[in-house]
Amino acid sequence: MRCHLSGQISCFHQVRECGRMESCMKIVESKSGAPTLVIGERYLHSKYDPVKEAQREISAVAGDNPAVLVILGTGLGYTITEALKILPNTKILAVESNPDIYRLMMENRQISESERIFFVVGKNRESNFEAITRCIDASAATCIKYISRLSVLDDKHYSEITEMIGKVAEMQIEGLNSMVRFGPLWWENSVRNYREWAELPDASGWFGAFSKTPVFIFAAGPTLSDNLDLFADGEGGLRFAVDTAYPILVKAGIRVDAVFAVDAQKMTLAHFEGAQPDFLLGAPVIPPELWKLAKKSVILSLDGPHFSWFDIALGRRTARLKSGGSVTTFAFDLARRMTAEKIILVGADFAHRHGRRHSSGTAYEHFTDLIQSRFFSIESLNRQNQIQRDGFETESQLAQYAQWMKWEIYETSRPVFRTADFGLLKDVPVIDRAELKKIISTARPEFYRPNFHPVDSRFLIEAFKMEKIALQFAMNGDATALRELSGFFDPIIRPYAVVSQREELSAKLLNELFDKLRSADRILDEVISGSAENVKSEP
Repeated sequence: MRCHLSGQISCFHQVRECGRMESCMKIVESKSGAPTLVIGERYLHSKYDPVKEAQREISAVAGDNPAVLVILGTGLGYTITEALKILPNTKILAVESNPDIYRLMMENRQISESERIFFVVGKNRESNFEAITRCIDASAATCIKYISRLSVLDDKHYSEITEMIGKVAEMQIEGLNSMVRFGPLWWENSVRNYREWAELPDASGWFGAFSKTPVFIFAAGPTLSDNLDLFADGEGGLRFAVDTAYPILVKAGIRVDAVFAVDAQKMTLAHFEGAQPDFLLGAPVIPPELWKLAKKSVILSLDGPHFSWFDIALGRRTARLKSGGSVTTFAFDLARRMTAEKIILVGADFAHRHGRRHSSGTAYEHFTDLIQSRFFSIESLNRQNQIQRDGFETESQLAQYAQWMKWEIYETSRPVFRTADFGLLKDVPVIDRAELKKIISTARPEFYRPNFHPVDSRFLIEAFKMEKIALQFAMNGDATALRELSGFFDPIIRPYAVVSQREELSAKLLNELFDKLRSADRILDEVISGSAENVKSEP
């Protein structure tokens, strides 16, 4: 194997010397009669029997029963076809950096269409990310195995892909953990927010429309308060605040153009006590009461089968944003899709300072009294979860959010700055104070509600009725009937579906799932009947 690997490295150098890879490639017959691929004078597969070679590679990982098998470098696809035979329950993520090799594979090998195969071809990071996410989301990615013999043909790219897969898997685990805790609440709020789904504009009308406008994103990290005095003295820049930071900015007398809210919990309402926002940018899962507090609102959708279901039911797509797990990353994705002239992060630290996760003055401090029996202060509470990362005290969750931000900032064409040299985003430059003052001193930019044609919310009510019928049918059948439920119920079902891919669901878990579905049935009853009452009361 060592000799074979060294040959592949020589092959890589030969490819670079002859220029375009396609001109160096040819298909020849191996000793067994199966076609093999030659680049220059080097064989990409075994010159004797590429099928048996692939069988050995797959058999080496089969004992681990991987949820996902990542093939870094497809060649002519022998590892793909053998993996389909030997690993019947495994999703296959086939990564090929060179489209010429991918084309030859598809022309010379019979790769059967399968829902288990996900191709990542070329070097477009956005499309690669989407394909990887689809694969990881479709699997219980508790075990990911790699076959990387051919990755030496483009080792830097495949190293980046491996890192991307790791990050997506981490995000999936975090998402599943959140879904176990909050999935039914997300689902309930989203259903109860059916009027907002139908009648509010989304953010797509802003995409690409602010190329001459700097955008500030105010997060609630410890450094939020360090430069607030500057912002109180000027009107420049579009100013977005995450919900946690909002009360601090209001108290400091700083204008806020829009507030982001993503959290489904009732505690989110505490951020707006005594300071109703002029403009709310909310995910569909926020508490229904929150929409009523804002003078104007825009709905911002998320990724996932549940949210795609609403697109189909409404007959139009609601713009989605990448959340990356935190409200700050949600706001960042909107700012870059608006093509902001520059994006300036204020308080996006993802680290503790003097034991504090947040700047002083957030609504979270009001909840400290509820835990005084266990902790003396919010600082001592934070210390229970502290870890060290890059020389800073932080938490594993914050570190994960920061990793997503670093990755996305790297892929962002617009310049990104911080206002303070603190926290985990060490590679993001700190904006010059004179430049910051100059931006703040400019005129207030225009911020408008996007143009929009609302949809009749009764379309959703009719769709809810159909889903209720399907739910009742599923609950009257055995556990296999649950597979027929649509993505509408995904936030409730997904954690159990993931477990079921690895092992049979226990009676306890099945009872727990059916309890949640019975609750969903009651909620649908309330929403459907409430809608009918509203129609009757309308003049």
